[in-house]
Amino acid sequence: MTKSDVPLDTEVVITWVTFDNLRPFLVSCLGFVDYTLEEYEWDAIRFGTKEAKFEGDSGYTYDFEGTERVSFRFSYREELDFVHVVISCQESLLNKLQAFSAIFQYYRAEQGLSSLVPLIHHAFFDTKMLVDYNVVQLTPYQRLDGSGEAYDCFVGKTWQSVLAEDPKISFYIAGINWLTEDAKKYFLPAYAISAILLNDVEDIKYALGSLDELYALDSLDELNRDLPVLQSTILEFLISDLKRRRSMS
Repeated sequence: MTKSDVPLDTEVVITWVTFDNLRPFLVSCLGFVDYTLEEYEWDAIRFGTKEAKFEGDSGYTYDFEGTERVSFRFSYREELDFVHVVISCQESLLNKLQAFSAIFQYYRAEQGLSSLVPLIHHAFFDTKMLVDYNVVQLTPYQRLDGSGEAYDCFVGKTWQSVLAEDPKISFYIAGINWLTEDAKKYFLPAYAISAILLNDVEDIKYALGSLDELYALDSLDELNRDLPVLQSTILEFLISDLKRRRSMS
């Protein structure tokens, strides 16, 4: 059978997004199947969606053929400027698409990444705090020569309290390169929020002990891989956006 002959699984994601968020939501979802949304396709969807009023199971349907097939059904609620989206997909995509649905309940295109800060706090709220001996990897000599500032910054702290002390983390004394592998993952949400507040990846390289911004973001991506789906998807979205901005500068 050709790819188009393979039936979709019955897995379905149902969500609401604002009309302004519809295009970035689509682009993000289609990234999972290596599909690039073309301008003519977006024109068809945005006009078709506006014509498809939210009534029962009706709507405007559009299918995409990437590495896997995914189908979207859109209907528009004009008084709220919201789009009801039903996504039919293979089981392998379900968790990721559900995570993106959660992201776009918070994300607002006009506010940018700053709109994700409350979601990051929510998604990482229950992350278990580390014991003190598994936080900073400093030798006794390093603690005496001034590097101990990193020890003071992290040990005995939650990722939330590190942010509360300085929302724009001082990368020179709180570089993630001082941390153990477990601590790097634990403090990732603090660095993610700080990156959003900085609104520029130029300083993020110092946090990762790197001279190259894109390499630094790849390092974040590497740490991100073993996290739960919602946490990892949030950070993937952040990293992708920061890389896009960096490539355009």
